[in-house]
Amino acid sequence: MNERIREIADRTTAALEKLVPGDSGWWVMALAIVTALIAASIAAWAGWRPLRHQKESLKLRRKRAGSMLKSDRKADAASEWWRRIQWALKATTSENPVMYGYGMKMLDVLATSEVARSEEKAMLDAVWKGSVTGMTDEGIEVLVEDANKLNDSSQAQETSLNSVETGQDVLSSDLGAEPTYHRGYDPTQEDQVLSTLRREILAARLKVTLDEQLGRGTAPAVRRLAGMKLPPN
Repeated sequence: MNERIREIADRTTAALEKLVPGDSGWWVMALAIVTALIAASIAAWAGWRPLRHQKESLKLRRKRAGSMLKSDRKADAASEWWRRIQWALKATTSENPVMYGYGMKMLDVLATSEVARSEEKAMLDAVWKGSVTGMTDEGIEVLVEDANKLNDSSQAQETSLNSVETGQDVLSSDLGAEPTYHRGYDPTQEDQVLSTLRREILAARLKVTLDEQLGRGTAPAVRRLAGMKLPPN
């Protein structure tokens, strides 16, 4: 590049000297100055082009690095989401009511994560579908009716079970004839009824969250069940 600049400068000087009388020494000085300026301009232009290319290349590399970093962070977040989901799902299979509660509450939170796709959130439907009531209207009605029968012997329990967060009554207990619904618990055993009710409330809350995340409708009975206060462990 320097040889090219000198060649251009020499040609420019030769061309200008032809226009100047041989006895005009000051013209020679002027020509030298003009030639130097031209050479400097050419050199500056020649140096600016690779500099601009370097800046554009550096900007592109930074952009690519930023995209890769963002992608890596997203992948790490997705991996962490799956790790927590696995722990929560395992906890929901526990017979320990405290562990089960932790697992269901974590699933409820993870279901709202922006990291998870809709397909991954829909996978969590298996949890509430595997509940005792299956979140069906009949199953919920039967469970709440069994709980209400037990409440007749305890005013404290009645307040806890029948108090819905919205301030409304829980569910209609006027079922008429004895339902043919198959219970997964003994309705005469208070501990089984209350334990089942607690688990079903948590399952209902998860279903409400998933329905909201996936743009689905939720049955009124499920919403009322989700709004009930949890019985003590």
